[in-house]
Amino acid sequence: AEATLTPGDSVRFAGYELTYEGPFLRNEPNRVVTGAEIVVSEGGKEVSRLEPRINQYNGLTTGIVTPAVLSTTGGDLYLTLIRIDAESISLEMDTSPMIWLLWLGGLIAAAGGMWSTVARRRGRVELEASRV
Repeated sequence: AEATLTPGDSVRFAGYELTYEGPFLRNEPNRVVTGAEIVVSEGGKEVSRLEPRINQYNGLTTGIVTPAVLSTTGGDLYLTLIRIDAESISLEMDTSPMIWLLWLGGLIAAAGGMWSTVARRRGRVELEASRV
């Protein structure tokens, strides 16, 4: 989903209330960062503060967009700046539910690889012991 917000505006998305606090501009080594501060609330309670941004690197004519991510056990919330100026922002909002299953799958694959290696070594030791 997309939304255009001015400072103080809120939008509801995926069970969260997203409130645009205002823009920011930071000069960092080798880049200028333009972004928006977004307060993420759930059930009236602040959950996080996210800062989607556009990084302008020295020598590049276009900026590089960096989304802000809120990771939870229920899934990830992604906020990406489409446009920002002094009056408003355009924000793209996206979710990836149950992304933790990808991490779990990776852990299971790694555990299976370790188990296979241990079982293979154990088999070699038993084979050598039976030859003696």
